[in-house]
Amino acid sequence: MSYDGVFTNGEIIKYKHVKETDYSLMFQYEVEGVIYTNTINTGYFKCGDDNEGCVGEMYTIIYSKSNPSVSDVDLGDKNDVKGYFRKYF
Repeated sequence: MSYDGVFTNGEIIKYKHVKETDYSLMFQYEVEGVIYTNTINTGYFKCGDDNEGCVGEMYTIIYSKSNPSVSDVDLGDKNDVKGYFRKYF
């Protein structure tokens, strides 16, 4: 498979507890004037003392050039809460 990942900036817009130790993280980003949203599963994390899920924070988004709706967020030093980072871009 050839690499077709593109990087952009995006914002975490929602973070919620789903069950036991599972959380849902929603982020959005813009590609050529179209705003996309995506949701991934994570564990618990926060920025600072009280910002659970880092809502409102900007992060690097990687999306598929051939299908911009396919994406993942790079949480930097918090990527371990995801358990994986998509490698098919």
